Amino acid sequence: MGTVFIKRRELCSAHEAAKPAWLVWLPHVLVACWLLYLGISIWQHVLHSVQPPLYDPLGYMQKAMHFWQALERGELFNPLNLEPTNRPPGTILMSYPFGFTPDFHGFHFRSVFLPILCTVAAVYIVAATTRERTSNWWVAAIALLCSSLPMFYHFDYIESMYNTTGWGLVDNFQAGIAAMATAATVRSLMTRSLLWLLFGALLAAFTLLIKPSGLMIMALMGLIWIMFVALEWFRASKHNPHDSSLRAYVFKGGSSILIIYICITALCVFSGYLSKSNFAYAQQALKVMRDMLQLPFQQIPILFHNSSGEALPLWVIWVGMLFMYRFLTAREGDEPLPVGVLGLLVGSLFVWSLGAWYWLVAQAGGSQIRYFYPFMLMGVVCMIPSALYIWPQVNRIIRKILMAICFLPALNIGWLLAAGDSPSITWQKKAGVSISVGIDREEVRQAYTFLHELRKVKKDAKVYSFSNGVPLYIFENVGTYEEIIHPELPVFRSVIPQDWVRGFAVRVDEILSCDYILIRKVGSSDAGGLLPLKKLDSFGAESLAFQIWLSTLNAQSGVETVSDGQVLRLLRIIDRNALNHAIDTFVSARSWRAEFLEANRPVWWSAEEVSAYPGVFAAEEIDFGGIYKLHALSISRTSDGVKIDVWWEELRHEEANNQRYLFFHLVDKSGKIIYNQQIELFPYKLLDAEKRWRHGETTFNDVLSDGNLTSLAFGIYQPSGQFLLADKKMLTDWEGRRVLVPLSAISDTVRK
Repeated sequence: MGTVFIKRRELCSAHEAAKPAWLVWLPHVLVACWLLYLGISIWQHVLHSVQPPLYDPLGYMQKAMHFWQALERGELFNPLNLEPTNRPPGTILMSYPFGFTPDFHGFHFRSVFLPILCTVAAVYIVAATTRERTSNWWVAAIALLCSSLPMFYHFDYIESMYNTTGWGLVDNFQAGIAAMATAATVRSLMTRSLLWLLFGALLAAFTLLIKPSGLMIMALMGLIWIMFVALEWFRASKHNPHDSSLRAYVFKGGSSILIIYICITALCVFSGYLSKSNFAYAQQALKVMRDMLQLPFQQIPILFHNSSGEALPLWVIWVGMLFMYRFLTAREGDEPLPVGVLGLLVGSLFVWSLGAWYWLVAQAGGSQIRYFYPFMLMGVVCMIPSALYIWPQVNRIIRKILMAICFLPALNIGWLLAAGDSPSITWQKKAGVSISVGIDREEVRQAYTFLHELRKVKKDAKVYSFSNGVPLYIFENVGTYEEIIHPELPVFRSVIPQDWVRGFAVRVDEILSCDYILIRKVGSSDAGGLLPLKKLDSFGAESLAFQIWLSTLNAQSGVETVSDGQVLRLLRIIDRNALNHAIDTFVSARSWRAEFLEANRPVWWSAEEVSAYPGVFAAEEIDFGGIYKLHALSISRTSDGVKIDVWWEELRHEEANNQRYLFFHLVDKSGKIIYNQQIELFPYKLLDAEKRWRHGETTFNDVLSDGNLTSLAFGIYQPSGQFLLADKKMLTDWEGRRVLVPLSAISDTVRK
């Protein structure tokens, strides 16, 4: 034991006690300077980045915009019901806490820097429970280690790198708040402070207002608290059965946690955020995720290398082994056992195990290790008391090893950030980070050039993008970003084959419904190997084959090139019939997977073909304002869901038709919308005069078990709020705006 641990009194020498105050504060000043350096360096990288927010961050941006617009109008509102309802309002604290602005650079900066601040704060909240002056450098070292994790340093999305996160995602922010919640709870447990417990419970509940996974964080925080107080209660029953302070702490603390959790959860459940409709969408998305985000075993080390790095697991192993060794030796002597600290150490293993289950099983996250980040940091925070316990008792060699484990990652990150906008790719890969910015200027410029051309002619456009790489993501999201900040101006909207409800498949009707096609230019070696293939048995091969083939077409096949960059090519559809014929020839010459064939059922039907469709129609020949006629609507059962097939015809074209949708609501007896879906009615561009009825379909998954549902309601609307009135052949509500089909009628038409 003498080679690893030294006696505690040797560390409390007169020399240590006589240290001047500035030496005591020096390590913490170093941490403050480090955070200042990180803030300045990250901000410089933010300013040199040209990537717009990609996908999810655009939803957080919209949420903040609608929140601040509602505040400016001075109206009473529930932030949980603002669109998009699947993005909770807690994200506004990170995205736009001081008001909305079209500039996304501050949003991107906060998405990286705030999680780092929260994580360092969590370290210090727990560290305040120790009074060992010799632990100051150790606390600072842990803070440096936790602020240098690779998970925080993924900026621009870059194809040659493996980004586990990126600008604007909220997973790190949620992880930082979860770390603070854990730290406050741990401090409460170590000091029996009800105020810290309330703070921890409020922070844990706040994570639910960032992402639905906050429910899991809340549950784990509650279980850690219960495990710890159960140990304390057991010890008190043996040594101090009349410990009234423990009894008061348990009952007051437990009641406080329960009240906070119930209130926040109820607010979310009885709002649009955790509504049945959003829940049904999430369930269907999980089914697709299980197929598309599968995680090969050999990829797991890479994911952790880019998230925790190697230093954090080393720190965990060293601290765990040293603590257990010290705990076992203390049992042999007369020293008091740190049972509570041991309970927290076990709690960290508990959190990591259930967190991994949530990531891989409950969320079917696969390659999305960011779902594990909150639980990773929660477990680390639970281990800090063990680290503080062993530090005063380990010898100099062990201390130097532990210090090196903590300081080296920070030095490496510091050098990387100082190396400019594009440090060595090899260096970044070895560090597990991705901090290069500004390398995709061409794609951004190409998208904006196209957008400016549209605005010159004052015309919107639909672009079909195969969305199989960062350059295409950037082009697509320039259009979405511009639509959010300039809704009054012409924009382009992207249609992609990745659908989290219907599955991933290239849908020919969607290609033909667009005005432009965005493809990725493929090298000659890839093109030569894939284009001759006759069997395409994966979504990736299917998508790539289409792009290679499209790159060979010309005006005779119905397309022409309007923008040609180093990576991307934009094609304009000039003859849909010619392109449709070319696609038919291409598709018929190859063998396709079942998902592709299912996704490419006929879109245009004749009246004779619809009349031959099996089953009984739930609704037929409904006129909507003389503009559309819904010829037939069929309902069929899919496991515990309802699939709707509908055939309609555009009777009269007007400009508003380019913004009209056919909506479907599953409602209760009061007409309240429980679940909703919609189908675009545009563009309506005939390919064959004999087949004028367009087909669409949508599915409500896992809804038949809901006993509150009474009717299906449907109608036609514009996002501006205008509806087309249905004729009076069937029961309607909303003053003729919705047609109602009772569930009793549906059950008669459902095919088993």
